[in-house]
Amino acid sequence: YYYRRRKRFNQLYDKLIDGRGTINETHEFAALMIFLNKVGYNGIWRVNSGGHYNVPEGESFSYNNVHEHEKLADFNAALKNTMIYHRDWKDSFKDVRQGDLVYLDPPYLPLEGSKETFNQYSSVKFQRDDHILLARAASSLVSKKGCRIIVSNHYTEEVLRLYNDATEKDAVMCEVYKIPKVHSISRIGEGRVEVNEALFFLSRE
Repeated sequence: YYYRRRKRFNQLYDKLIDGRGTINETHEFAALMIFLNKVGYNGIWRVNSGGHYNVPEGESFSYNNVHEHEKLADFNAALKNTMIYHRDWKDSFKDVRQGDLVYLDPPYLPLEGSKETFNQYSSVKFQRDDHILLARAASSLVSKKGCRIIVSNHYTEEVLRLYNDATEKDAVMCEVYKIPKVHSISRIGEGRVEVNEALFFLSRE
């Protein structure tokens, strides 16, 4: 059943992205997205180069949270006056104003000693150069616009150095918080352990 629903979801994706879908198919697509995210392996959302969802089925003991109608109603109410855009982060940066709070959650850089980390949740990879560009752009945005930015990533020497170098150049304050977390969605065994994540708080104050 899961794989039949996944196939239907991808068929609807092709139709909707071409602008050929009906309103009922849009609703079906949204419902299937929730279902697949709840029933798919460990809640991962990943697509292939064609934009098709390709996560395998998860463990059956996690299926008890699929029908959460009250939560969906609460989300619907909370988002009544909210605009959601699907676009590149560089385009979103253009809309940032003084006093705004921006949260960035890029695919994480590899852990120290790890050969790789998964960075292709969509059809486009997020590489090291993208992390460097993001850190520099975030620091510059805080310096110029007076906004505040929170960034999450792995707590490693490479990541700490990346944000320290970026913020030092712009004289931007950078507070770092270390957060222990158990990773359970990695496709490599070494990721299913307790590791340290980092939250970087960037501001002019």
